[in-house]
Amino acid sequence: MPEEHAGAFKEGLAGLLNRWTALQLAITNEWGGAESVQKGEAMREELEDWFLRRRGGKYAEDLEELLVEILGDDFCVQCEDGSPREVAHIACVMFEQTAAGDYTTARDICAKPLPREHLERSKRIEEDRRWTAGAAGNGESSSEDGSDGEMMDADDLADGLAAAFNTGQGVGGVEGGDDDVARATRRGHTEPDDDGWCTVTR
Repeated sequence: MPEEHAGAFKEGLAGLLNRWTALQLAITNEWGGAESVQKGEAMREELEDWFLRRRGGKYAEDLEELLVEILGDDFCVQCEDGSPREVAHIACVMFEQTAAGDYTTARDICAKPLPREHLERSKRIEEDRRWTAGAAGNGESSSEDGSDGEMMDADDLADGLAAAFNTGQGVGGVEGGDDDVARATRRGHTEPDDDGWCTVTR
């Protein structure tokens, strides 16, 4: 991509990620732990690197796999609605257009409203769920009531996931591990050598 078009692509990519409800839910509810915001920024930088510095073709299928891996590794989220595929497709189309000097898709994405209403509703649901779980753990609520509350939260969350792009359903949680190593492994895994071979890292 010519350098004069890179800025417009980065802006469009950031706009796309900001409007991907599954990712924003994970960041807002800290499903990746206390550093969820930083992980979101690292994800954006990793995707910029994938597009602007990666050798070889920019295929939507490869990007979809990377998005699924990042969501799983960094945020413990599994999307079952196909939103990673749609986001990957839009990003690749936008890259090709922007590289040719056409900023239409990037501008259209940034013009779409942010999914604030859904994020705020989800955050309230997540806070209620955590409070209910904490109260149950302290003996202030029976296990039966706690189960009913969790089911209601899951239903409410599922109802509120629609936004500018297809949404994802995730399960929050925190896993141990070195995120920097995981990101480095992802980059190395998708980088073929001059003969077209990829090194599989442990």
